[in-house]
Amino acid sequence: MERRARNGETTSAILTASCVETHVRVEGRDGIARRIGVAVALLGVLGLGAPLPCRAIAVSSPADLLLADFWVYVEGTNGAFARVEARDSDPVSLDIQDPVVGGVPFEGHLLLSAEALPTGPATKVNAVLASDASGAINTDLDLTSLLTFDLAVLSGTASNATVGIVGSGLGGAAGYQGDGIDGSQSRSSGYVTLYTTNAAGGFGSIVRTWEIPGNFTTTPITGEVTLDTNQLYRIVVRSLASVDIRTPATLNQYAYLFIDPQLSLIAPTQDAELVVSANLPEAIPEPTSVLLAGAAALAICVLARLRRPQCAP
Repeated sequence: MERRARNGETTSAILTASCVETHVRVEGRDGIARRIGVAVALLGVLGLGAPLPCRAIAVSSPADLLLADFWVYVEGTNGAFARVEARDSDPVSLDIQDPVVGGVPFEGHLLLSAEALPTGPATKVNAVLASDASGAINTDLDLTSLLTFDLAVLSGTASNATVGIVGSGLGGAAGYQGDGIDGSQSRSSGYVTLYTTNAAGGFGSIVRTWEIPGNFTTTPITGEVTLDTNQLYRIVVRSLASVDIRTPATLNQYAYLFIDPQLSLIAPTQDAELVVSANLPEAIPEPTSVLLAGAAALAICVLARLRRPQCAP
């Protein structure tokens, strides 16, 4: 079922046999899908075993994958803060100090980044705003950090593969401040969403979403998904924060969110390769054997230092 929405956007509800789910998707002209519904793996809900692999478009080499897209932006509603953004195939960031919102000067900062860290593709948002100025403001100040990248499991013999995800996210916000009529509200949240791709190479259905609540607690991102081999999938790592301001402008608010997941191929262990966008190798950690070997070498070196004055690097 598909119908046209305003401004050339497409709203669709998708139900497939291989990945049974219902969700609403809005695709803008820039090709970025904003998920505004929920995905349900029906087989899992009915207790009929693990959901079947989700279908995507076919790929045959790492060159078929698009480059990762790093994108951050901040904007306020009602014209109170004009949109500022940065977007590239390389890591991007924004650092806005002492912003003026709705004509009222604030102390603090708006920090956003989408980057490639050794711990994985990472998105971060951080808003700290304080003001004792008098003035009427009615706006929602929203910070968004998105990192989108492709992935696939290439194999000449296997029809599907198990991919694991591991990482963590942390967020928090001051919450509501006010008298019940006037005041401010801050919040944060994060998501890691795995999509299939459609015939045009755009966003397809949602395979799975991991949510990070802004509750001041580190949330582990763990799980396994079964994917078709030689098919294109896409992941969006989102960090979101907002400060909603209503008269008066006097406030002391903050909100932040950080996420950094990584992927690994669990099975099959032979004749299969997990590949990701070429400009984001950090999405896949170094092989465990290499890490263990390095740790073992370091341990041996430390022990040797206890016995000898020198240990070769």
